[in-house]
Amino acid sequence: MFREKAPFGAWNSAIGERQVADGSVRLASPVVGRDANGKAFVAWIESRPDEGGRGAISALSTPSKVVDLIDKDYSARSRVHEYGGGALFAGGDGTLFFVNAGDQEIYAIRDDGPEQMTDAPDIRFADGSYDSASAIIYAIAERHQSDHDPSPENFIVGIRDGEADTICEGADFYSAPRISADGRRLAWLQWDLPHMPWEAAALFVAEIDASGQLGPALRIAGGIDGAAFQPEWGAGGKLFYVMEQGNWSHLFAYDPGSKQTSQISNMDGELLRPIWGLGTRSFTILGDGKIAAVLISNGEHELVLIDPANRDHKIVPQPHRQLHDPVTGPDGKTIIAIAHDDNQTPAIVEIGMDGISALVRRPGEIEFDGHEISKGETRAFLTDDGRKIYGVYYPPANSRYEGPDGVTPPLIVSAHGGPTGMADRGLKLKIQYWTSRGFAFVDVDYRGSTGYGRDYRVALDGQWGLLDAEDVLAVARSLIADKVCDADALFISGGSAGGFTVLMALVTGAIFRAGCVSYGVADIALLLATTHKFEAGYLYGLTGTSVGNTEPEFTDRSPIHQAGRISSPVLFLQGLEDMVVPPEQSRMMADTLRQNGVAAKLVEFPGEVHGFRSADTICLALAEEYAFYAACLGFEKREDTS
Repeated sequence: MFREKAPFGAWNSAIGERQVADGSVRLASPVVGRDANGKAFVAWIESRPDEGGRGAISALSTPSKVVDLIDKDYSARSRVHEYGGGALFAGGDGTLFFVNAGDQEIYAIRDDGPEQMTDAPDIRFADGSYDSASAIIYAIAERHQSDHDPSPENFIVGIRDGEADTICEGADFYSAPRISADGRRLAWLQWDLPHMPWEAAALFVAEIDASGQLGPALRIAGGIDGAAFQPEWGAGGKLFYVMEQGNWSHLFAYDPGSKQTSQISNMDGELLRPIWGLGTRSFTILGDGKIAAVLISNGEHELVLIDPANRDHKIVPQPHRQLHDPVTGPDGKTIIAIAHDDNQTPAIVEIGMDGISALVRRPGEIEFDGHEISKGETRAFLTDDGRKIYGVYYPPANSRYEGPDGVTPPLIVSAHGGPTGMADRGLKLKIQYWTSRGFAFVDVDYRGSTGYGRDYRVALDGQWGLLDAEDVLAVARSLIADKVCDADALFISGGSAGGFTVLMALVTGAIFRAGCVSYGVADIALLLATTHKFEAGYLYGLTGTSVGNTEPEFTDRSPIHQAGRISSPVLFLQGLEDMVVPPEQSRMMADTLRQNGVAAKLVEFPGEVHGFRSADTICLALAEEYAFYAACLGFEKREDTS
């Protein structure tokens, strides 16, 4: 096929801003419910940009028909810990419950519409489980004195007849209250400041009396020597969970009768996930007692089948690049999961233990020429001192264009949030938006990222703003050395903690033509003063400081105090309702750069929180970023015709 030669970065593309928005439906919380006739069905949350980010609850009602279970007056989204999660859950009898975004109350999904189960205006709920025999919902609760309460109270409640009774309190945070199949025991995770859950979550179990109250709590595992994750009761009464030991996290089983624990997996990889969102999962128990788990090894996802009886495991070959939040399918022999593929948008799928995958639902499906798709390749890079770091590299791809002879493309270096996150594998339309226009793109898993073991993750402890900035610079320099990008046309982009990394990289090295910061951190001290409770202690560990002893690190690591070393133009994108990184951070940084004579543009989005949700915002933010880079490269952004 003949391809026209045209400047990199200025190619016409079939992937426009609106397509990116339409294909950016966020999937969450797959569950299996049962209808009034006892028939099992699959349900999940779709956060839809074209509905302002509303969390619709969809279900597969027949093999080919998907229906919505709640109307547009409701939206499934929790605000516990500000990041939410755990907004949809199922009871043992298949009843579905959800947390409504507007009032944070729990509702049951009925044939004639949602039925309100709680009435507690000062409490946010999330991450529940339901015992149908006693008709009690066990859930995480967070009591706020105001909308901007910096120190809400967190506890576990038992909800019966509309009343939410506190049954466990005293710790700073709780997650994953899980009822045993016989209704006799409750398991949960808890942890305290200044730790994050992946640093110190401990697993507890307690007996439940006839009134739904808990007896003495027994600590099973976890803590600061190794965090526990995802308690899950098996049909035989055993409690399965993940715990981090050494560099990897493994699966364990606890027998309440003998009060003995045993390790049932021993694989080099990660089963633990950072609990940024409640309800996060990495494994599920099948009907025959075997366990299907998603193991992350060297940044790649593998489906593993584990036999607890003999501690044997096998890799199940399957077609997807990335899998999230598996639950057991209706027949007990398959899993339902969120899947990412290299050539299509994310989907809900059903996978058998033979590896055969069936599509349940792919919202935001986009049809375009496969030659437009740039497939991400996970690569290892070396820092200046020879340490290995990772990133996912995407070359430019467009079936109609190629670059001029002897010219290399501009490169966008992306820093993910967290910083314990990891670069997504599989197709992301936002990345394809860039590569189809002639940009190369690299998504960096800098030190601190999940997916490469505990040692890699904790390497950032005390070094935030230093090693992450060093790593994104090292990746850019490596790709320059490989002659796959233009050293004079490097851009860097990131959001939240990734936005902080962008600014510190601009402080550290002047190799980037420009940067784009979405709701990024500029002043660590200000962030500590204004942040929410969940992350109130996180900054100490990241910077190697302690309460009352934050200098000089906070000053040395804050871009606002190092702004005089930034010479590259910066675009700031900020939601005005962001409670995680408030707007003042972006405003202050943009003003300081302008005062220093550096070009800085700030675009604010009313109604947006931490992470853009509405289609209009996604479109405008992307258009602003492209126009910003195009101006730096000396051409005007083409009008989006999608």
